[in-house]
Amino acid sequence: MAAQQYSLLAFNKPTGEGVADSWHVSLKAVAKNNEKCSYFISNEYICAEIGRVVGIPIPPSGLVYASAYPVKDWFACLNFNLSAGDTLPPVDADTCVDTLPELSCGLVLFDMLIANNDRHAKNFSVDFLQTPPRMSVFDHSHALFGHASGQGLARLTALRDRLAISGGPVTSGNRHCLLDKIKTDDHFDHWYARIQSIPDHLIKDACYATVPLGMITEAEAGAATDFLTHRRGTIRDLVQQNKSEFKGVQQWKLI
Repeated sequence: MAAQQYSLLAFNKPTGEGVADSWHVSLKAVAKNNEKCSYFISNEYICAEIGRVVGIPIPPSGLVYASAYPVKDWFACLNFNLSAGDTLPPVDADTCVDTLPELSCGLVLFDMLIANNDRHAKNFSVDFLQTPPRMSVFDHSHALFGHASGQGLARLTALRDRLAISGGPVTSGNRHCLLDKIKTDDHFDHWYARIQSIPDHLIKDACYATVPLGMITEAEAGAATDFLTHRRGTIRDLVQQNKSEFKGVQQWKLI
């Protein structure tokens, strides 16, 4: 996979040091805060850190501090849209799976891992004009702890052993836009191995990173660590127990 490029807004001034012609620059990014839900930043940060290690094409991102604004703490993600407009077209799910079958499978399994019940055609992108086509994945604010302040622990308990991407009365949200489109289990083993190789320390570090900032509690961080560690180890079992939800897979080769 070729390296992704991101939008540069302005060259500000050279650093004036070294021989590499380094500059201070401004980059185009998308940011969100916790004003509507106390979990949004933590959800985004944890999921992005884990997703990039697994191999999901999530743009570089991190926590930023806005000293000149009333809301100080934000999560920002570099903008991968190099076109003049800011609006991305919705992804055609059938074309996505046909063109990028392995990565489409990976996105479904990753969203299972993080209990993301909000994957729809407008919160990931595929540039079909590139060769090969390039997927970019963003927006995990409704995953993990969910979007209801104070209800994170209850959500993790309720979804611990559920598929967590099929919608319905317990999971809520929407049915994953690629769930019914996956046509084969050819790529499942590849992603099982990647998910199961996530280090314990990475999960723990990501889950506890926003505790010092007062965004989640020690108890919530511990519960998220346990939840992700458990689902990492049972991802294959979750698929096996929910084969009927993968409506496009007509014949299963894996057991």
